[in-house]
Amino acid sequence: MKCDNSLIIIYKRNIEKRVFSLRLVFLILGTGCFLAFNYHYDSLGYFVSVILITLSIIVVKDVAISVDSFLVSKYYFFGLIKWTWNFNKGNNIKLSSFGSDFGQDGESSFHDDTATGLGCLFMILEVFSPPKIVMKEFKIEKIDSPSKRVYILLDKYEFDNLQKLIHHPQST
Repeated sequence: MKCDNSLIIIYKRNIEKRVFSLRLVFLILGTGCFLAFNYHYDSLGYFVSVILITLSIIVVKDVAISVDSFLVSKYYFFGLIKWTWNFNKGNNIKLSSFGSDFGQDGESSFHDDTATGLGCLFMILEVFSPPKIVMKEFKIEKIDSPSKRVYILLDKYEFDNLQKLIHHPQST
């Protein structure tokens, strides 16, 4: 009996609630937009349409790592359109990133004039607890097929699991 290693998932992001919430927002706003135009509340309909268009640019990203492959998925337009990239253990995969390493001090997220009272207070508080880099953007690409590349934010745990999969010697 042969065991399929691709079914054994080591890690998977929990994005089901986020995708469900996006789809629910789309349903509510879409219905509200339809009803607003249907009952001749055009100003409200245009307002809801602008909100729908603005929220449609939210992209939810998923990573699933199994024993012999990993899958990167991106959900576009309220999670209704799914785009998937599959990378196998035997592929020539390059994982690259730019910038500082995990856990190092990141750039300040607060850019206010330090001459104001609030800006000075935040500058002083950041000395005691500077922001740390928790997630980094990585480029994952197949060297044999440069058209097959994806950019995704990974945390340290996800990165370590991908490194183990990519740099693990082939077992025969």
